[in-house]
Amino acid sequence: MWFFRSSIVVLVALFALGGVFGCAREGPAEQTGEKIDQTMEKAQEQTKESLEIAQEKTSESLEKVQEQTEEAPEAAGETLEKGGEEVKEATK
Repeated sequence: MWFFRSSIVVLVALFALGGVFGCAREGPAEQTGEKIDQTMEKAQEQTKESLEIAQEKTSESLEKVQEQTEEAPEAAGETLEKGGEEVKEATK
């Protein structure tokens, strides 16, 4: 019985040491996983930056369209007035 208990203690100690030292070095799968993680993080950052730029450009375009839309009726009115004046002059 004493031999059995001491054998179990030795095996447990060996497994514990093996787990500690076995995880000290990264294997190729872990290195590949880390590279994939880094690539994904970089892609997320680039996507976020691209979306922010697109949002800024869209906002600028909408502002320009709004300005043009507000100015269009005024310009049309001026053109109609000018045309009306030309018709009056032509009919005199």
